[in-house]
Amino acid sequence: MLVEVNSETDFVARNELFRAFCDDTAKRYATEASPNLEPEREAMVAKIRENIKIARHAKMEVAGNGLIAGYIHTGAKVGVLVEVGAGKAETTGREEFKQLVKDITLQIAAGHPQAVSREQVPADVIAKEREIAVQSDRLKGKPAQAMEKILSGVLENFTRPIVWWTRAS
Repeated sequence: MLVEVNSETDFVARNELFRAFCDDTAKRYATEASPNLEPEREAMVAKIRENIKIARHAKMEVAGNGLIAGYIHTGAKVGVLVEVGAGKAETTGREEFKQLVKDITLQIAAGHPQAVSREQVPADVIAKEREIAVQSDRLKGKPAQAMEKILSGVLENFTRPIVWWTRAS
């Protein structure tokens, strides 16, 4: 179960009451069809004296053979849930496969993902990437028709991964 709970400041993430609230919230969403968590949320706001919001939630289930793995980075500010499919059921029990799935979660967290699909990549990011490509030596002096095809390919490659990472500044 994935639950996003937002607060006004990040230091709240270290608060044990807040963490317990998040755990309980996830458990309720996992076991109840439509839990009413508003009374608990209001009580938590009164206790920690900061506004919090249950932003969204989703339940992940393996489709076919595979594993779901989670990773929460130190400080609990970054978390990753990933489903990795396998061709055979017995593959999911192998230690190598489990380690691969764990490594994938670590790499995603380290990459600071900003979107999980091409459609979610902000238009201004695509425009910036296009401008970087236009200014590159690779495209200088190319005819206009070739330039558009090359730019299309560059942007296709930029958004190709399942998880999109930000360009290092």
